[in-house]
Amino acid sequence: MSIADLYAKAWENPTAHNSLNPGDLILKVEVPVQNRRSAYQQVSEKAQFDWALVSCAAAAKVDGKKLSNVKIALGAISPVPHQVKAANDFLEGKTLDDAAAAKAADLILDKAQPFDQNGYKVPLVRALVRRTLTQLIA
Repeated sequence: MSIADLYAKAWENPTAHNSLNPGDLILKVEVPVQNRRSAYQQVSEKAQFDWALVSCAAAAKVDGKKLSNVKIALGAISPVPHQVKAANDFLEGKTLDDAAAAKAADLILDKAQPFDQNGYKVPLVRALVRRTLTQLIA
């Protein structure tokens, strides 16, 4: 079962948390070795030992500043990890610069529908996506 499969039911029903059936047990986790770089950043109210207000993880194969096989995931903005395929597809084969990172953030936020209580996360996501992608090529 892939990570996407593990969370598939949660995409449809946030109270499901995962796709496991009662009695299912995860016995082993395999992390494939890939020639990719990854980066993670989060914004929290405190510097240490605090839940993320917004988090961003990114992974890609990096050749200089050119990205391929890109995956960006956000946390703490929905009940499940949040990905936008259009942002990943946009970055495929692109040379990462400020404009490309900003466009990826725009694509991730394109259909965002924040509530009154969490609208402050939109500018945090925009900045955090750009910073995390930049960290991939640093």
